[in-house]
Amino acid sequence: MGKIYTIREACDILQIDATTLRRWDREGKIHCIRLSNNFRRVPEEEINRILGIKNNRIDAIYARVSSNNNKNDLYNQINRLKSLYPNAQIFSDIKSGLKFNRKGFIELLNMIEDNRINNIYYT
Repeated sequence: MGKIYTIREACDILQIDATTLRRWDREGKIHCIRLSNNFRRVPEEEINRILGIKNNRIDAIYARVSSNNNKNDLYNQINRLKSLYPNAQIFSDIKSGLKFNRKGFIELLNMIEDNRINNIYYT
């Protein structure tokens, strides 16, 4: 989940009045999060949706096995996740989980740091 804004911050970004934002929440035009004290917070995704800003982030699948002997397991992991998340980009490695010099893992971490990943699915 991205950043969460207060009503005032969201109103400043959307350039609307707080009463308008509250009315939109009641009417279901925008989805606000309610805190335990019943205060509203507005997720960044909702503000972007209202402003028409597209989310350029992608979903990712990460699969890994320890050795070439387990290659079939790797294909099974990928196929199972791909059937559930067909639009996700695949990252995979055949290396020990104790090693951090895994090409697919490093590439995935770099994309996370660049804020280009929305969700990660793994087994």
